[in-house]
Amino acid sequence: MKHLRNSAYLLLALLVAAPLAAQQSAPLDIVPLTPIRPSPIEIEAIADELAVPETLAPAGLPELIDAATGEDAAIEVESVEVEVGMGQARNPEAVGLLEEAEGGFPYDMWRGSDRALIERLLPRLPAGATSRAMNDLARRLLLTVAAPPGGPMEENLLAIRIERLAAMGNSVAMNRLMRSAPPDLYDTALVQTRLDSLLLIADYVGACSLARDLVRRDDAPYWEKVLIFCQALNERHDAAALGLSLLRERSVEEDPGFDLLIRALAGDESAKLESLPSPTALHLSMLRAARLSVPEDAVEGAEPAIARAIALTAGVSLDFRLRAAERAEALGALPTETLAELYASVPFTSEELAYPWRRLKTDKGPMARALLQQAIAIQVVPAARAEVLRAAWQLGGEQGGWDGFATAARVTLSELLSLRPLPELVWIAGDAMRALLAAGRPDMVGGWLELATAQAGANAKAAAAVAELSPIIGLADDGDAAAWDDDRFLAWRQSQNGVPEDVRRLRTAMLFGLMSALDRKTPPLALLTLLDGPEVTWVKTPPPALMRQLDRAADEGRIGETVLLALVALDETRNGAPSPMTLSAAVSALHRVNLSAEARAIAIEAVLSREF
Repeated sequence: MKHLRNSAYLLLALLVAAPLAAQQSAPLDIVPLTPIRPSPIEIEAIADELAVPETLAPAGLPELIDAATGEDAAIEVESVEVEVGMGQARNPEAVGLLEEAEGGFPYDMWRGSDRALIERLLPRLPAGATSRAMNDLARRLLLTVAAPPGGPMEENLLAIRIERLAAMGNSVAMNRLMRSAPPDLYDTALVQTRLDSLLLIADYVGACSLARDLVRRDDAPYWEKVLIFCQALNERHDAAALGLSLLRERSVEEDPGFDLLIRALAGDESAKLESLPSPTALHLSMLRAARLSVPEDAVEGAEPAIARAIALTAGVSLDFRLRAAERAEALGALPTETLAELYASVPFTSEELAYPWRRLKTDKGPMARALLQQAIAIQVVPAARAEVLRAAWQLGGEQGGWDGFATAARVTLSELLSLRPLPELVWIAGDAMRALLAAGRPDMVGGWLELATAQAGANAKAAAAVAELSPIIGLADDGDAAAWDDDRFLAWRQSQNGVPEDVRRLRTAMLFGLMSALDRKTPPLALLTLLDGPEVTWVKTPPPALMRQLDRAADEGRIGETVLLALVALDETRNGAPSPMTLSAAVSALHRVNLSAEARAIAIEAVLSREF
């Protein structure tokens, strides 16, 4: 089945929700817990999620859930006026939010690209990457005002872009871009995106209106499941049970969570949902309506939008919200500032803040990370602040690997930047440099590198930090001022003592490939080391045809296609962790289309992530 249905035309007014000021049953409180004050980004995000685009609002509202009389008041949000950047855009598919001068790509970024190829690959744009550099490239690609590629139109690129933004959890941009969609555009994925967004904010009136109209058009199981949910909300349990029975007769893929939640909504007190490894927007909306807790395993495999929704749901336990917020932040679906605010909202005693180490003996979870975050802020002695900072980074890495370390580095960035690289803090220089690189601030590494270099002769840990990190820092050096010669390569190899030889060879191959991809000088000894050892066989790599197309697109300067192909090639969810060859090919391609800063950022993230 195609990812997206061929475009057809219908008045989209039949497919869209009613104004959200209508009374609804038990609406979802998508706001942070008191006493958090949402950051400006989050206030804007919440308003955008709840606002219905005026161009998509229906003229009237059919009678729907007449029995829905929940205790909670309906959510009312003032309409947010958004100016969608049109610029040079004339074709409806060309609309976007970013002009080139605002951080987007050139208007002709698809010039020379084959439309059929772009239509096939754009739905595969990674939506669950934990790489900040990759997520930023994907966001810019989807939001750029750009003429579509030439060729016969089979699928609507604007609809694909909106769907991908939703999958990434970028609801603000999704709704802004959706406002620019032609009113007569009908697309299955686009409509499901809108339906899911209504479910996530518990706009039951809008979601049920949309689902009822969709069922009239086709018999897709998802529309019918939403309609069955609506019948249960309306206390029409016999109709809901009949609908569920009909779904089973059609051999629709089983969804035990959905079946159990329908029972719970019918008043079955024995219906307790213990597990939900792959939660959907419909599942979350049903849990909210049934007033049931979100299962413990729902966060681990949650998609970006779902993790974000759990994190911003006030009815969920604070520990669970923090876990969801950490995942959403790692996936780029939640601003780091919001995670910091959630950490700050956790109540701790003055004794706990003064002696956070006591809790760390028994608690390694998100509450412990919140405690460390608060403890950092009250430290006035530089050495004490450095000690708590390092504990926060170590805890993040121990519990969450690279993703956990990177999140900890980003959330503590302001505190780290306030810490001067003093001689008495040389013991934290290596950790500080790693954290700055992980947080995307290689420009601030210099002071700590100078400190470690100056004391390397008398301090073995400082010398090891310089040897181990200099080549990685060199990836961020635009002027190639720090050449990686044979002596520095040997020092780096020695800093890897204790690491299994196959891992050392992998890291050597990765550094060598990335240095070459960025046109850096590479030490001959590194190449000889790679040639002398056993060959490495990679289990999964992107298709050779895709990699050849990437190389050709970069050579011919097709920016949009190069970015798209590079991100698809680096998608770990499809191909596993990229091999040094795949990684260097993608970095080289981006570097050759003048996206060198982005290429360097991806390279640094890739090398650092292999340490965990």
